[in-house]
Amino acid sequence: MSFSASKFYIFFMFLWLAILLVSTCEVATKICKIEYNNVTSHGCDKQECNVDCVEREGAAYGHCVPAGIIISFCFCYYKC
Repeated sequence: MSFSASKFYIFFMFLWLAILLVSTCEVATKICKIEYNNVTSHGCDKQECNVDCVEREGAAYGHCVPAGIIISFCFCYYKC
């Protein structure tokens, strides 16, 4: 029974691939969406929504989501 370098190389590559897959699964973070209470009659300002969510609420970012033709709501996105 002879030990060849190719068997060692294949084993090493599978081990490296397994470690890589496990480490990338742990890095993924889940984002949760929560409505921010700053609804106005003219809609949502994208820049103001983002600044309010980040500075006042401690969220990752803020984004305006339309609820109709005129009204849109500001949602803050948090890391869960």
